[in-house]
Amino acid sequence: MIFPYNTDAPIYHYPIATISLIVTNALLFLIVPARFLQVPLPEELLLEGETNPTFTMLLEYGNGLHPLQWLASPFMHADILHLASNMLVLWSFGLVVEGKVGSVVFVALYMLIAVGQSALEQAMMLFASGGASLGASAAIFGILGIAVVWAPSNNFDVVWFLGFRGGSFEMPILLYGFLSLVLEVFTLVHSNFSVSGSLLHLMGLGFGLGLGFLWLRRDWVDCEGWDLITVLRGREGQTHHEQQAALDAEANELLRSTRKNLATSSRQEPSKDAGPTRSKGKKERKRGGRSDSMPKTTAQPSAQSQTSEQAVAELVATGNLAVALKLIAKLRQD
Repeated sequence: MIFPYNTDAPIYHYPIATISLIVTNALLFLIVPARFLQVPLPEELLLEGETNPTFTMLLEYGNGLHPLQWLASPFMHADILHLASNMLVLWSFGLVVEGKVGSVVFVALYMLIAVGQSALEQAMMLFASGGASLGASAAIFGILGIAVVWAPSNNFDVVWFLGFRGGSFEMPILLYGFLSLVLEVFTLVHSNFSVSGSLLHLMGLGFGLGLGFLWLRRDWVDCEGWDLITVLRGREGQTHHEQQAALDAEANELLRSTRKNLATSSRQEPSKDAGPTRSKGKKERKRGGRSDSMPKTTAQPSAQSQTSEQAVAELVATGNLAVALKLIAKLRQD
């Protein structure tokens, strides 16, 4: 069993919202009456004189859609171990994400994941015969997904336990996220794809990855050139503007090279076969009339088109799609 407890990711904002969420979850665990956390039962399973609670803060299955439960259930926990494990990892993941965007945006992201995942879960179980869920795990997995997108090369300080032995080490955030994904998928497959904690965790992770890429795409977060896309492209440390400048420079260099190749090919001498063909044509005209055996000509692509297409094809084949698109845009301008 491993738990992250710290990170070396740059922190530009104090983790005020992360601490506030941890305190809120702990307080609600202490003050919410147990009767609000009872799992509703199907009518046929109720004992004589027994009734289901009129109000629950759990996320009910098979009893319609309840927006208040979407908001409340992510803050409820079954026991102290459930609460403690969730809050420990929330601290580490929150340091990374809140450290980049601040408290307000972090809370907005957290609630978007929590409420969105709960709404989708309840809609999926709309026709189930009873049951319920609770806990912040899905929302926390969503925050992990954002951390993977925004800071894959940074490390978590991880503590591990195996029986009575334990220790600590550093683990890249990308590796931690990948191992978490593999574990949840394995558990989901082992449970025959039933609605379980693993499925809910993966749903939250999916929400987080989507929001992480959206914020990155819109330039709403500054990852200083160390986000997942930049790392996978091998352009670590380059900001978005620096990457665009590098792509422009590479496209311009390819455009100059293409034009140079065109100029060289245009100065080449005509083929030696052209002379006899023209002479033969003159003799045929002297014999009178048109020759029925004259070859039909077809339009050939220009040298510029062929050279440009070859350059774009080579870029696509080597995976330089961004440069290829830049080159296409510049060729169209010409």
